[in-house]
Amino acid sequence: MYRLKLVVPLFIALLFATVGTVATPPETASAQGRMREVGGYGLITANTQTFNYGSLDSYVNGSLPQGRIVFLNGWQIGVYHVGDYQWVPQWNVQPIIDANGNPMVNYVTRSGNQYYMNGSAISLPGRRITDAERFLANPGSYPVIYNGSYVPEDQPAELVNTAAVSYTPGSRVVATMRVTDLYDWIYLRTGPGWDYSRASYNAYAGEILTAYEVSGSWYRIGTNVWAPRSWNNEVYLVPENVAAYAPPEYYNGGKWISLDLNRQRLTAWEGSDVAVSSPIKTGKYGYSTPTGTFRTFSKVPNERMSGSDYDLKDVSWTQYFTSSGIALHTAYWHNNYNGRPGSHGCVNMPQQQARDVFLWAPLGIKIVSHNPYVYDQIDIQNAQQWEEYER
Repeated sequence: MYRLKLVVPLFIALLFATVGTVATPPETASAQGRMREVGGYGLITANTQTFNYGSLDSYVNGSLPQGRIVFLNGWQIGVYHVGDYQWVPQWNVQPIIDANGNPMVNYVTRSGNQYYMNGSAISLPGRRITDAERFLANPGSYPVIYNGSYVPEDQPAELVNTAAVSYTPGSRVVATMRVTDLYDWIYLRTGPGWDYSRASYNAYAGEILTAYEVSGSWYRIGTNVWAPRSWNNEVYLVPENVAAYAPPEYYNGGKWISLDLNRQRLTAWEGSDVAVSSPIKTGKYGYSTPTGTFRTFSKVPNERMSGSDYDLKDVSWTQYFTSSGIALHTAYWHNNYNGRPGSHGCVNMPQQQARDVFLWAPLGIKIVSHNPYVYDQIDIQNAQQWEEYER
């Protein structure tokens, strides 16, 4: 059954201005097959640019030559997804082999496991390895309970014994601070002062930090990692009023998840400790991600998500929490976490953070969605443009 999921913005007004001449393949499949065939292979029919987002007015990040064969991971109106952050115009791609390995055009034939194009043997690129399969090949310290040889689509599974996965810093929380939006990120230090060297990571606008020690205007947020409260007249950290939205789990050490919609940030908590912090992309204007308190009821490590104008294979680390199909999940097809929404209501996450939360969170974990996003004129105009092009 198809589940309606996120639709990445696509503005087709610039299609012909962006790409140029369209090459016609020797034979085309039916319109339906050409528009929706994913999971198989396609032939690049003309030298074409690649885009880093599911939109032909996004950044150009490379090119593919005519004659290249690609694995088709997904489709949206006007574009095919052929690699991480790589989209190509659909009129420059001809699907030639379907997801079951059957040739779709008469100039491609098959003999056993060997394929031929116009009588000449061809090599196909490897099948896309899903994020879930990569994890199972090297699970690290997680107690894996999944025993399959590969991760089938749309099969609910815990994959790990989440009761055994915990975040235990071993120190008492003395303060909970939020990074202001003065800058996109602030540098952290290995000690409580600017003279110490930089830490190995930064803190980002809107991120919540749990502090275990205070020294003057510095907060220790990890082992040898300190965050500055301010510098001169610039304020970097302010107290976060978690009590305004925290469930009882905050006080008794239980696991729970906060979705701060206006700041576009997910925080996975274990009691009052931050276990995972991640930027997110939630529902665009007209498709708001709901606020309220929910519990997850299904976890699917790998699935196909499809709607009337998109079809994406191998979406990983999905956790459903509303009866209308709203879920946390990855979005391997984009990296556009710009503080603005852009989904059909679901919560997009980068792959690493989505995997960490999936493996850490037990089925039935409480999700608190709060601080509704305040749409501005840009958000509204984008939504109206999507409507104009029947998005």
